[in-house]
Amino acid sequence: MSARIDSELAALYADFPRLDLTDMPSVRAFEGKIAAGSRPSTEGGISEQAIDLEVAGRAVSAVLFRHDEGSAHALLVHVHGGGFVLGSATDPHTRAWCARTARETGAAVLAVDYRLAPEHPYPAGHDDCHAATIWSSAHREELGVMADAPIILHGQSAGGAIAAGVALRLRDDGHDVLAGLILDCPVVDDRLESASMQRSAGGPVWTIEEATVSWRHYLARNEGPVPSYAAPGRATAFAGLPPTLITINLVDALRDEALELARRMALDEVDVDLRMYAGSLHGSALVGMDVAAGAAINRDQYLAIAAAVKAHKQIREREEQR
Repeated sequence: MSARIDSELAALYADFPRLDLTDMPSVRAFEGKIAAGSRPSTEGGISEQAIDLEVAGRAVSAVLFRHDEGSAHALLVHVHGGGFVLGSATDPHTRAWCARTARETGAAVLAVDYRLAPEHPYPAGHDDCHAATIWSSAHREELGVMADAPIILHGQSAGGAIAAGVALRLRDDGHDVLAGLILDCPVVDDRLESASMQRSAGGPVWTIEEATVSWRHYLARNEGPVPSYAAPGRATAFAGLPPTLITINLVDALRDEALELARRMALDEVDVDLRMYAGSLHGSALVGMDVAAGAAINRDQYLAIAAAVKAHKQIREREEQR
């Protein structure tokens, strides 16, 4: 891709590690070093609490980020990225992003530590995030959130695929628990046929080579057609999904599949808001949250959270007037 990259982002990404996803022992060793150096966020007024959600006889790990005082007016269930094989609720970037989002929006942020591939391929991570979302809807007050607060599901990168798949499953099962869906630079389609993906070989951050291995790890033990809950780009219908914000980086192998997802959502009458950011690379909202280009993406996501809270309040008021 020849598009101009924002200079501040380019400097941040210059030393960004590129991992060989075919060598998972090395990936796990790198991840261990990162985890050892991770510390709680220093965002003012935000507490961090590790919790285990007891779901169907098993525990799903998560980390809750929230203001120290008062009940939060919204709950953001966050699904981190990492190509289905990396990341955690307390890796340094995710930790900082969740705490900052809680501080800026007043929402509580529940980051799900879902099981990772290849050790735990689909549907393990999907099931964890689906269970955590349903559990959260029934335990708001335990999380320090108002009993009638809206729940917004948020996914970044591979977490976007999981979040979108969870939203589809909740819709299909009749669980009307989501007030909003936010997908940041989402992974969408395992077929890897889009123009931006096909032209990404050798490019920055995330390429068709890494995407191919990532999907292979995630779908390792599944035979037959790939389900849309795993790869939401394969879904045939999107009607009934909650209001959705999709943020896209211009310089990103995943750009075009996210554009196509937004187009198909709009055709199915989903209230979808699509934003694409010039000069940005994959993951800019996470890695670049302290520079102008990344902050702009996050501001739009904060506004989407505020809009979901406002719409939820208006719905509640109309119901009370009946």
